[in-house]
Amino acid sequence: MKGLSSFSLMFNALAFVFISFETTAQTNYDSIFLSPVNIHHYVSALAHDSMQGRATGTEGMMKAAHFIAQQMKAIGLQPLQSNDGYFHRYGKLSFWDKYEAINVIGVLPGTTKPEEYVIFSAHYDHIGKIKSKKDSVFNGANDNASGTALLLQLASYFVQTKPERTILFIAFSGEELGLKGSEAYAAEIDEFKIRAVINFDMVGRAHKKTVYMSGTEYGDVQTVMNKELHQFNKEKFGKNYFRGNAPVVQFFSRSDNYPFAQKGIPAHTISATPDNDVYYHQLKDELSTLDLELIHELTKTLFIAVQPIVNGNTKLRRIRVD
Repeated sequence: MKGLSSFSLMFNALAFVFISFETTAQTNYDSIFLSPVNIHHYVSALAHDSMQGRATGTEGMMKAAHFIAQQMKAIGLQPLQSNDGYFHRYGKLSFWDKYEAINVIGVLPGTTKPEEYVIFSAHYDHIGKIKSKKDSVFNGANDNASGTALLLQLASYFVQTKPERTILFIAFSGEELGLKGSEAYAAEIDEFKIRAVINFDMVGRAHKKTVYMSGTEYGDVQTVMNKELHQFNKEKFGKNYFRGNAPVVQFFSRSDNYPFAQKGIPAHTISATPDNDVYYHQLKDELSTLDLELIHELTKTLFIAVQPIVNGNTKLRRIRVD
């Protein structure tokens, strides 16, 4: 995730509620949640040394972009017709870049409201590598292979349903350079067609029994999602599962939700790792440090919580952020 200075993130207290679905009423979702879980595959591939730290504009970014596009195709998502396949290219960000920066976008068309869009997103880029005789690759397992894995797993659940609104699943690059990928895409869209943006960043490690959503004072997405969870199973989720007002330094404005919020779109980021995480932007942010079951449970929780949003059962307030 992008930081305050040198683009490093400073969180103050984020965490995640681990939920077991074994005793939860799953009347409408059993068959969906029994489908294959590929989170380990997604994270292990993206956080592998062969991806070279996934820095935007590098060969590692290109390898990661192709991997994500292949997974989107395998899941059953469609490419945008205006894109180069699943790729949204937005130019080289520096003279030294080998490749153009690329966002990867997969589409699940809506049934009754195809011209209304909901975006789920996560950045897949990280900070690359250094010269070292030992470990030299910043693999970014939590930041943000974890969020990208959640994004793809969530897509695999939704392709089994028929959402009324069109869903765009977007893996952004350029986040570590200052939200470049999300800014580029937000500049091209018709904001009045986008009903909501929900972004995932650093969801693979948690420290306390709370999960936060950024910018909850700007609209009612938090209220809608919490209400859906409460109605689904009030014993498990309570009334306020997603917490607002996270004690995080500029959490809302330093995540990929922000360029959309600036256009008045309800847009928020969900995360699980606090700013004192010892692995943040470190070489040791490896697959072995993640709780993959935590990512899986959060994916299922989100699938339930966003049903009113993807099916157009509620009208969300739009507040332009300066």
